[in-house]
Amino acid sequence: MSPVTSPKEHRSILVSRLRFLGDVVLTTPLLRALRRAFPQAGIAYLAESPYIEVLVNHPDVDTLLPLHRQSRSAQLSTLRQLRRAHFDLTIDLFGNARSALLLWLTGARQRVGFDYRGRRLLYTTVVRRDARPKSAIEFHLETLRPLGVAPAGLETHLATSPDEDAWAVNYLHEKGVGAHERLAVVHAGASWPAKRWFAERFGELARRMGTELGTRVLLTTGPGEEELVARVAQVAPEAVVLEVLPIRRVMAVVKRCQVLVANDCGILHLGPALGTPTIGIFGPGEPEIWFPYSPAAGHYAVHQELDCSRCQRDFCEELRCMAAIQVDEVLAAVAHALQQGAARRPTVYTVGHSSLSLAEFVARLRAHGIRRVVDVRRFPTSRAFPHFSRDALAATLPAAGIDYRWLGQGLGGFRSGGYQGYMQTPDFAAALAELKSLAGELRTAVMCSEALFFRCHRRFIAEELVRQGWRVVHIIDESHTREHRLRQAHHSGQDMGGGSTDDQAEGHR
Repeated sequence: MSPVTSPKEHRSILVSRLRFLGDVVLTTPLLRALRRAFPQAGIAYLAESPYIEVLVNHPDVDTLLPLHRQSRSAQLSTLRQLRRAHFDLTIDLFGNARSALLLWLTGARQRVGFDYRGRRLLYTTVVRRDARPKSAIEFHLETLRPLGVAPAGLETHLATSPDEDAWAVNYLHEKGVGAHERLAVVHAGASWPAKRWFAERFGELARRMGTELGTRVLLTTGPGEEELVARVAQVAPEAVVLEVLPIRRVMAVVKRCQVLVANDCGILHLGPALGTPTIGIFGPGEPEIWFPYSPAAGHYAVHQELDCSRCQRDFCEELRCMAAIQVDEVLAAVAHALQQGAARRPTVYTVGHSSLSLAEFVARLRAHGIRRVVDVRRFPTSRAFPHFSRDALAATLPAAGIDYRWLGQGLGGFRSGGYQGYMQTPDFAAALAELKSLAGELRTAVMCSEALFFRCHRRFIAEELVRQGWRVVHIIDESHTREHRLRQAHHSGQDMGGGSTDDQAEGHR
């Protein structure tokens, strides 16, 4: 194994997983780890079209490089882009001859890949595989080991834009779906016949989800699956059939729903990455590898262990594994996931006390049901507004029925080198973990002094929470909130967490 390049030298990074949809989604924890380790680096991603489209708007990718297999001229154009980019680090997560050659042609100083026969000669850093059982996510993260990069969680993440979210609302409205209905996506298709549960059972499931669980079912359709979905709809005539949609629009629909039910296919992986509880139906596949999602977040794999399980066949005349999965079993998993709706995307609020009186501040918290305040001011004093000092709040908020905690030592501003740099430290990670634990117990608001969250260091806390699958809501006043959206471009050479911003954010002292 060749010497590891110093992390400080990684300014331009290329990650490649050429295909398929689900495989690309499963690489997003690796992207998060790279972004945390190299916050100033430009990160590019190479994958075949259309799979790469799933990473549009992703906060940990700066450049998408689509590879069009059907167009020689487009492939040559992509190759020229790869050469011009002057990457100093490339990571091959696919490991076939094409991907290894493409990354070799970049001329990158460090090329990381697994020890596959022949292809390993094209890498400068070869990662040796072991026989230890691991999920697909853990397998990808193995490539970071020789770089000295620690994982940053195993959660997958995808992002939709506000325009895409608005499109989904309008589209479903045109389909007669109410804005406040409980929604479920049922996807009966799969690339390989052996991975498809029976259409009639999907139909029975969809029908009973409506009659027994009060859920409006949306039937998504993949290319060439129109006849299959029509058979499902015959059994469940109340379900809403959606036409074939581009992947970005499928993502927006899935994000709107309270549960996703799908076979072992690419669409399955959209749910966990978008915060939607997901039920995966597994026949010949290996759920421990391809469904690495937490039941605590409402994700369940339905699988019956037989003597022929995990055969990984694409075609099978018997389909014993699929026949063993009953509608009652899947319906029970859906019901359980719906019951965990509150845990689906844990939520934390933020608020700035500004120049409010104590009574006004408490009224604002109560208007949004806040039961705990976590103070992230590093210096929790205020000469202008002494009722917002740490000691005063520790006495007055509990008297008003609101718990008060101070985490300013670990999450406060005024950090040497800027707040974004501090976010890469173990101290920040430990304090954020404590915040998440506290927010998991009671409806919590992160508090600082600045009224406008975008002028406050708490916006960086919000960014990291959203990256980790949390929903962050900024309290504007008693009647208005704003959900935090990840910024699409924030990785320039400038540190937006510098001291001047934090000076403003922790004013009123």
